[in-house]
Amino acid sequence: MIKASLFFKVLVNVNKATKTISSTTVFENTRNKYTYSVNGMNTKAAVADGTFQFDEKKYPGVHVEDLR
Repeated sequence: MIKASLFFKVLVNVNKATKTISSTTVFENTRNKYTYSVNGMNTKAAVADGTFQFDEKKYPGVHVEDLR
């Protein structure tokens, strides 16, 4: 059974000069919109390669839209 999501879109704004996230906006199905601003980011943190890899097989029914 797939649980319905409370939100339908997340917009991520990236600073082109620093290549870091500057803000995100979450759009809920109830027409609420939440914007989160990022004031600082540690770009030197050690993170394993697999940390941010999304495995579609673990989430059947999820729509992935690759806009590269």
